[in-house]
Amino acid sequence: MKLLPPIPRGLLRMTGADRVKFLHGLTTGNVKALKPGESHRSIHTSPKGKVLALLSVFAEADSLWVETDADRVAWLKAVWLDDPEDSNPET
Repeated sequence: MKLLPPIPRGLLRMTGADRVKFLHGLTTGNVKALKPGESHRSIHTSPKGKVLALLSVFAEADSLWVETDADRVAWLKAVWLDDPEDSNPET
């Protein structure tokens, strides 16, 4: 039996009072319903519904952790922090 190589994963930690509302508005998951210690899978989409990133969202009392493919972490940071130099959704 041949095994597939592991897919590198990356993490983003989101803090601040608006983190839940922010991520809830950008993804398909119900982030507002997550309680500390809970998680769910979600999708970050373009305004037209194009899948841009697959995510796992983990809730803590004071933060949200977002897990995604390692190669999407820098791109998501650029998009979410509104950095026009590295925010091409086609990458």
